[in-house]
Amino acid sequence: MTQLSVSSVAVEFGRTLLFEDVTFIVSRCDRWGVIGRNVSGQTRLFSRLTAESDPPRGVVAPPPRPRLAPREQHP
Repeated sequence: MTQLSVSSVAVEFGRTLLFEDVTFIVSRCDRWGVIGRNVSGQTRLFSRLTAESDPPRGVVAPPPRPRLAPREQHP
């Protein structure tokens, strides 16, 4: 069962394109994370996935009751 579907999403920071054509599906009981260097776009991607902001391109289809849990970065 699909919990989250992301299709052709772009992530931008101002005029800088961080990601494009991001496509994936998260199934029920999957656990996953996004890891990358500082300032590489992980927070912007998660804000798109949690519907805090709409992606400039592409479609994010969350489940009716999403259980996404972004964790804050600690030094």
